[in-house]
Amino acid sequence: MKKLFLIAIATFFMTACDKDDAKSVVDCLGESIFLNAHHSISGENPMQVNYSVTYEGSHTLNNTVKWDFGDGTQQTVTGTEVSHIYSQAGNYKATATVKVSVNGSTCSSDLHEHVTIQ
Repeated sequence: MKKLFLIAIATFFMTACDKDDAKSVVDCLGESIFLNAHHSISGENPMQVNYSVTYEGSHTLNNTVKWDFGDGTQQTVTGTEVSHIYSQAGNYKATATVKVSVNGSTCSSDLHEHVTIQ
């Protein structure tokens, strides 16, 4: 029953939310956790992308996020925001690996964000 409920929630969020933001409903040890990844292009530098991760839930979000920017660059940051400057135009798939602690255990989820640099 929990899995069916989780699938229904995931389907709702995937169809009801903006397609530019990565969303994930994670089943972490029987708990539903809602994660988002967002990006915006800098107004000052069109090659710079500002990324962020948001979390909704009653458990602890690990404050360290591992980013793979899709251009061969990886960075682990403390906090949920990071900026990255791409060296050339193109389409990139950035991935944020986020961990959430639930009752002493940790669950990991990858959020994918597609970015076009012109």
